[in-house]
Order: sequence, then structure tokens, then C-alpha cells
Amino acid sequence: MQKKRGPAPEGKVYKRPNGKYQAQIIIDGVSHSQTYPNKAGAEAYLRRMRKSSQRPDRIDQQIEAEKLTLVQAVEQRIEALGGPQGDEAEICKRLRRLAKNVGAMGDMRMNAIMVADVAAFRDERLALGNAPNTVCSYISSIATTYAWLEEHHSLGLENPALKVSRPKEIKKRPKNESERAIRVRRRLHKKRLNPEMESVLLEAAVSVQANRRSKLAFAKLIQFAIETTMRLAEVADVHWDDIIWDENQIHIPFTKNGEERSPCVWPSTMDLLEELDPQEEGRIWASKSTISKTWGLVREQAAMELEARGRTFLAKRMRAFRFHDLRHEGICRLFELTNLTERQIAEITGHKTSAMLWHYAKSLRTEAIAKELAKAQGVDWAPKNRTKATEVVAEIILPISPDWRHISRDRARLEALVWSRPIRDVALDMGISDVAVHKACKRLGVDKPPRGYWLERERRVAT
Repeated sequence: MQKKRGPAPEGKVYKRPNGKYQAQIIIDGVSHSQTYPNKAGAEAYLRRMRKSSQRPDRIDQQIEAEKLTLVQAVEQRIEALGGPQGDEAEICKRLRRLAKNVGAMGDMRMNAIMVADVAAFRDERLALGNAPNTVCSYISSIATTYAWLEEHHSLGLENPALKVSRPKEIKKRPKNESERAIRVRRRLHKKRLNPEMESVLLEAAVSVQANRRSKLAFAKLIQFAIETTMRLAEVADVHWDDIIWDENQIHIPFTKNGEERSPCVWPSTMDLLEELDPQEEGRIWASKSTISKTWGLVREQAAMELEARGRTFLAKRMRAFRFHDLRHEGICRLFELTNLTERQIAEITGHKTSAMLWHYAKSLRTEAIAKELAKAQGVDWAPKNRTKATEVVAEIILPISPDWRHISRDRARLEALVWSRPIRDVALDMGISDVAVHKACKRLGVDKPPRGYWLERERRVAT
């Protein structure tokens, strides 16, 4: 039976000759004391120690935590994170930078740091020429370190970093930048792909793969990113066992907001995955860094092609086009090409609020709206003088037959198909490559006609 503890010790606060205040308390016959610049800090220390004295299993941890300096707390937090990847690696990087540049405040105990100390640190870093965003990052790291310390040690400390006003960055217009240059710069950041840009981009993706600069089927990856509206990290992390074939869904276990989702996708997306020769497990595409590197190659080659055609402005837009803008394009197409509600589209994109969803869908093309208005009055309207997509798109993205998806997973039907006519004719009828047919046969264990079988059969029929 645990021994019943008596009343909590009171402790005392003494004013020292130097004007500071010393808090002293005796717990289980052992004296503990700390000195603070003001009486309020000393009294708060006594309150925390009295509360901890009622928990014998926590008192030693509490006493050690009360002695932690800011740098020591930061180092403990870095050690607790271990060898992280992704966002946690960025947190460790920021904490190391804080420990290196925190100055004299790093040697102060966490329970002795006041709002004025954090404000003085802020002013010091600004005076040294640090950017406002950098200083805000320092203050945020201090605030999260206090939160981490409270979570693990329950000190009950006030978080002084939350009470400090943070500097705001004022974006000033360059003096030599004209109004026309500003308008051009804003137009360059339009997130939509026009048909010419898309066809050149897909052509560049095929060229990069053909020249063996990348093993990725990047033209299909671009189509996949647009149709699924996935972020780059989500595209890189999707595996074959995340595909729900029977329900036209893709399970995304790790997302930006930390909540998994299983959005429905276009039938053409499932056909595209079928053509890639599905595996039992493993990553579908490649790592995030590999996709980013290949995207840079494809985008630059597409921009150079547009410059060679004399489309200088489109080339500038192409160089400003990010992989994340493919998500923007896909969301806009969901609004333009479907009658889905905002809530249904949000289920696909993963947005939590309609405000964030409309942030992506704020540049919808007006043709669809004009067509609907004309249709309401019984007028057949079509846009004039619009550049149509070139034939390159049709060559890259073939119209795949909807029957192929079912045939490629049915061993009996596939075997009957490949023995009914040459594989080249089968591929032509299904809108796929003959390589895709061979891969499907290999996956299902289907025996194919031997080499020369159809020539010998034609010879026999002729005789």
C-alpha cells in the first residue's frame, strides 16, 4: 500500500541583497531553491513544487525539469525526434538554428524567461539584419518548445513567446518596376494549362523518357496528377495495394492535414493504371525527389520548344508552372466538366472548407459558363478563334477501350482474345500498346501463340 502523504510543504520567498527573490522549499527533508528576478516568478515556482510534492513518482522528474535552460530543452526535443524524415527533419533544422543563434537567453532557465526577454531577443535579431520571417521562425520554435516541455513534464509554465508581437514583413514594390511589368508578372502566375501548353508538356515528357533521361512514364504521371488532384507527396507515396479496383478509388493514407481519404477517380485513371502493368505491392511512380527532378527537365524542355515556336510568353508561363499547379488544373476541370457539388469535389481533393476549395477554383474558364447560359435560351454557342489541342495529345493518350480493364483481369477472356487474332490487332482494337497486352498475359499466366503462328495459319488457309 502506498504511504499516505501529509500536507504539501509551504516554502518561503526571501528577498536577496541584490534585489532578486529566492524561493526555498523542503520536500522529504531535501531543500530545493531557485532565484528569480521578481517575486511572482519565485511564488510560481513554489506553487509548482508544492503540487509536484504530492506525486512521489514525478517529483524527481519535476526537479530536473525546473533546472532546464532553453538550449537544454531544445536539445532534448531534437533528441526525442531522433532521425526523422519529412516535416520533422525541417523542425530539427529550425531547432538547431535557434540553439545556435539564441544568444544569452539560451543559458536562462525556461521558468525564468519572461516576455521582455523574448522581445529583447526579437529586437536583437532584427538589428543584426535578420528577415522578419526568420525572426518569426525563431519565436515559433521557442513557443513550440514550451508546448513540448509542458506536454512531457507538465511544469505549468507560461509561454512568453505567445505574448510577444511578431514583426510583419512589408512587401514593397521595386522602384524600377513599371505598372506594365507588374501586370505581366501577375499574368505569368496564372495556374491554368492552355491546350498548346499541355500538348507541348506531354510531348516533352515522352521525349525525356525516350532519350533515357528518365525511366518514368512521365506523360502518364502528369495525366494521373491532373485527374486525381493529388499533391506531389501524395503522388509519390501511392502504392499498388492502395488501389481499390472494384470501386474506382485510391486510398491515400498520409495527407497534408493528417487525415487519410479514399477519393473516387475518373475511369480513364484506372485504365491508365492498368496499362502500367499493376503489381502486387510497391510504389507506383517514384520518390518525391525523383519526380521533382524529372518535372524540372520536362518543364524546361517544354519551355524551350515553345520558344522555338515563337511563343515567348507561353514559355515564360511554362517556366513559372509548378507541379502543384497540376492539382489546380485538375480541380478546375472537376468544376467545369462535371456536375458534382462542392462537397463531392472536396471529398476528392481533401479540402476541409469551401473557402480553400474556391481558392483553387478561382480561375475557371468562361467557356463552360457561356455555353450553359446559351443553352438555357436554346442557343447553340461555341467559342471562336480558340486554339485547339494539337494531335500530339491524341497520340500520347490513346482512347482506351473500357472493356480492356475487365479483360486484362480475366484470364479466360484474355486467353481467348489473344488466340483469336494477332496481339498487334488486339492492342489496336483496345487502344493500348502491344507491350501492355504482353504484360497482361505475363501477369495472368496466359500462354500466347508462338512466333510465326499467324503466318503459318494464313498459309494453311491459302492452300
